[in-house]
Amino acid sequence: MAVDRYMKWNVIDPCDFRWRFWDGQHVVYNPASGDTHLLNPIAGEALQSLQQSPAGVSELAGRVASRLDIPSDRRFLEQVEQLVNELNELGLIESEQP
Repeated sequence: MAVDRYMKWNVIDPCDFRWRFWDGQHVVYNPASGDTHLLNPIAGEALQSLQQSPAGVSELAGRVASRLDIPSDRRFLEQVEQLVNELNELGLIESEQP
């Protein structure tokens, strides 16, 4: 399912994730669902960024690219778009209501 790049995304409410970091990987436990997720550095940074404030895909890609010091090109934007879709399907984020 394609996501609207201009729709704002936020972490689920209430958000009380528990974080651990090992060997460049982010492990996040969601007490609301009881699920634990292993996230790569991009996914981890994206989810942490959305915990700070909601963002659309384009803004989120810019934030993550800046934080990880990587180029924010079209290919990266598409990668973040897919990531947002996956985080949504995992129940970690949701679209912000208008």
